[in-house]
Amino acid sequence: SSPIDRYTPATMRRTERFFYLHYYKFLMGPAKYVILVLFTALFAVGIVLWIGLTVPREQEAWFPKSHMFQQYSELFNDKVFPTVGSANLLKVNILWGLNGLDKDGINTWIPDDLGKVRYDASFDPSDGAAQAWIMQSYEKLKTAPCNAQACGDGLLSDPAEPIKNILAETDNSGAITGGFYHWLMVTQGAMYAAASPTSAPVTGDTFNSKMCEYSKLESTKLKYAGHVGFYAEDCNVVPAPTPAFILIEATANIRLPQAAADFEEAQEIWEAFGDSVNVGAPVTMSGATATSTNINWLWSLTSLQLMQNVYNGLSVCFPMVFVVLTLSTSNVLLALYSTITIAGIVTSVIGIGVGGIMGWDLGITEAIATVIVIGFSVDYCVHLANAYIESGAEDRETRTRIALTTMGISVTAGAITTIVAGAFLGLCILTFFVKFSFLICWTIICSYVWAVIFFGALCITAGPSGKFGDVSFITKYLKCSCKRA
Repeated sequence: SSPIDRYTPATMRRTERFFYLHYYKFLMGPAKYVILVLFTALFAVGIVLWIGLTVPREQEAWFPKSHMFQQYSELFNDKVFPTVGSANLLKVNILWGLNGLDKDGINTWIPDDLGKVRYDASFDPSDGAAQAWIMQSYEKLKTAPCNAQACGDGLLSDPAEPIKNILAETDNSGAITGGFYHWLMVTQGAMYAAASPTSAPVTGDTFNSKMCEYSKLESTKLKYAGHVGFYAEDCNVVPAPTPAFILIEATANIRLPQAAADFEEAQEIWEAFGDSVNVGAPVTMSGATATSTNINWLWSLTSLQLMQNVYNGLSVCFPMVFVVLTLSTSNVLLALYSTITIAGIVTSVIGIGVGGIMGWDLGITEAIATVIVIGFSVDYCVHLANAYIESGAEDRETRTRIALTTMGISVTAGAITTIVAGAFLGLCILTFFVKFSFLICWTIICSYVWAVIFFGALCITAGPSGKFGDVSFITKYLKCSCKRA
């Protein structure tokens, strides 16, 4: 007897009867072709909207605008102190002497295990040419241009904030007004009265011992904390201790907070300046880099990396989804159809839902949720695909009918309960959970619609019949072809 003979509409529940009689009849008509065309267009729209998504151009708000914390933040940043206060200043360093991190043997599960600092073996600021290069970079930074939207006045460094150069600071006339060489000229006697990093540099062990002594002064620790790296306690040892690094600290011409997209552009210009400092540099000063310990600098990189991880995750997930579905259904064609369906769900959620309906950017919440979306997207589709294969029928029409009848009620019930559960997150105060509520509910809606309507129409139109696409059948065919050859 045919597998369809086991099903009696009179004994079915309403949902099962709907899928067995009414929905099957609907799909058997010309409607299935209309569905395929409409969902193909929906897929294209989703891709277009997704491509237009970028990281937020405004700082992400974690509370609604009506919340007192958000109102206070906006009042403080935008109205009361829009450009005043150290919290709004971004300190950026031009650093010499470091050569990255040695991450061999680190434990990625321990946050503090970041690796060991690698020092530049060729770094030597005691050389006269090296000191002249530091001063040249210092003067160059004063007027370095910045055409990024985040930069003010078209300058990379804020002209209202002095650039800190522990080696020597100069005024507009070029006279030394601060730093190590100013200390030498003022306090170390007539021998150093004419000392200059460009015209009369102090070099070798004399430079190292004197710079070490200067770095230990309380006044130096206050103004130039961490600007030169001496790890020796005694500066009078022979040979004199050598510095591990040296830096110039500038205040970027950026007022915080800034959107990650605008911030990235300014960061790239800073990094390009750091690279330009290395062009033509002496061997002893060839490792300059622009860096900052400011949380906004680091978080901007993190948010941009999160967006990149979305695409990295998708590039890994979809091939894995295809492999898993092939193993689950043992049918290559059905696994391909399922993967296409899941791709449609993801583009509908991110492109149409996030970008089209809500008008959001690809921020932190959306980046985290995107990976989770794939898990929700697989669920309903794989249930119907497995039911299609295990139906016991041979033709695609009967297989689709049985799959929808047996699994349609479970898929429908699962969708309803998940949407109800996700909707409660919408009552939260934090916008992260409010967004997550929409993403869960919209994902389930898209997953259900694509699985039941698109996947059902695709299977009843071009689903595998008999052994077509079956993995074991393909394997046997290939073996027989090899033997004949």
